[in-house]
Amino acid sequence: KNEGEFNEEYRILDNRGSVKWIEDYGKIIGAKGENRVVRIVRDITALKEKTIKLEQVNIKLKEFSSLAAHEIKVPIEIVTKKATGLLENHLENLESEVKDEVISISNNADRAKKTIDQILTLAKSEIKGKLVLVDIEINKYIETLVNFGMRPIANEKNIRIDLELKKIPNIKADEDKIIELMNNLIGNAVKYTPNGGA
Repeated sequence: KNEGEFNEEYRILDNRGSVKWIEDYGKIIGAKGENRVVRIVRDITALKEKTIKLEQVNIKLKEFSSLAAHEIKVPIEIVTKKATGLLENHLENLESEVKDEVISISNNADRAKKTIDQILTLAKSEIKGKLVLVDIEINKYIETLVNFGMRPIANEKNIRIDLELKKIPNIKADEDKIIELMNNLIGNAVKYTPNGGA
């Protein structure tokens, strides 16, 4: 705003008890000592309501993008880990044609993961750090992570994983945070367990 100007938005209740959004603009004009105020007051309720609705729709779209990306992030990570495990531990035993296929799978999975990460980064920046809370079945995530993500790695170290899960109710949580937490916990357990452990 320039000096001598003001521009405010506020809400009022009309004589019917309805909320109205008001824009109040004013400017001081005239020579010093002969100042006058030009003031424009207008009802911006319709515009404000449309703006609020658009913002809400935008947040929903970003949340949907985040959730959709999460749904395919876990299987992509599993494919990446399996392909990497094959290349790191069985490269010499793979036939040339199979080796080329595994390398192709690994490269494509890596590109897909980077795309997903970009979508998630964009969604998070738009939501401005807001946690996206969804119903999460913890046991399903643990089973998927252990059986398809960590068990192949554990097998390479001759580590036995016994998975006994008690039935627990779904929780409301941010899926990305839960996946990150479980990856760290289970991944570290496998990483720091000596060969032949359990």
